[in-house]
Amino acid sequence: MGLAREAIVNGTFPEYLKSFFWNYFGDKGYPEWCVNALRSVGVDLLEGRPDIKVVGGGGAKWDRAD
Repeated sequence: MGLAREAIVNGTFPEYLKSFFWNYFGDKGYPEWCVNALRSVGVDLLEGRPDIKVVGGGGAKWDRAD
C-alpha cells in the first residue's frame, strides 16, 4: 500500500497500476473485469501493450503469475 500511496502523491498512479498488474499476472492474462473497471476511471492497462491477454471470468479467484 505504501507504493500505491506514493504513486498517488507523485501523480504516477496509472503507471504504478500497469506495473503492478504486469508483475502480479504476467503473461497469464489480466482479468477482464479489472481491465474494464480501470478503463471506466481512465486507466487503460492495455495501452501500448497489445501482447497482453485478457481473460474472461467473474473475478472470484485469480492466482498471481509464477
